[in-house]
Amino acid sequence: MLEIVRLADRPDLIPVCARWNHDEWGHSAGISEQQIDRAFHNIARSDDGQTARVALWDHVPVGLSLLIHNDLETHAHLKPWLASLFVVPAFRGKGIGKGLVAAIEDAAAELGYGQVYLYTRTPVFYQQLGWSTFEELAGDHADMSILRKPLTR
Repeated sequence: MLEIVRLADRPDLIPVCARWNHDEWGHSAGISEQQIDRAFHNIARSDDGQTARVALWDHVPVGLSLLIHNDLETHAHLKPWLASLFVVPAFRGKGIGKGLVAAIEDAAAELGYGQVYLYTRTPVFYQQLGWSTFEELAGDHADMSILRKPLTR
């Protein structure tokens, strides 16, 4: 059974979330697992419009998503961003990613944001959830797209 919780309510899950994030993205960006762990502790304690959600399947952590101020330095004027959507491979295809996206959308709306952004190499998943292409990126991110979703409360 799927349950989505706030990382702030389950700080015991920070180490596993930091490991997922590091293994998926951090190692290639030169960011240590310890740096990610500290960042997740800061997000969990934050009241500045950033938050994290963790998916539990039968009480076992299986996924993560973040709402952060900025996920792309070249687009610092856009805010906020859905970032670090991750589902453990053995649990993919069960609607967990969809649930995590919806949880971040809800959190953004509750915080008063009118829209949320993300960037990805795989826009189709998000487009099926109502996201639309905002910008095709060039340069270092030429294979990626920024997507946007307006939020309703």
